[in-house]
Amino acid sequence: LRLGVLTDREQDVALAVGRGLTNAEIAGELHLSVPTVKAHVSRLFDKLHVTNRVQIAICVHDAGLV
Repeated sequence: LRLGVLTDREQDVALAVGRGLTNAEIAGELHLSVPTVKAHVSRLFDKLHVTNRVQIAICVHDAGLV
């Protein structure tokens, strides 16, 4: 399971991306700054070996988390 390599916070961000939230919406929901969310999303791209948000959402969906 690729999501197992993520920190708890990265998993939170991945779930929010999987729900279709924007960076600003994720920031508001998780009480983070937008630049922090962007940094988490960048790390998600690297750790999950994906190139876009849709692929993050697919990983979350395939893991049965949404």
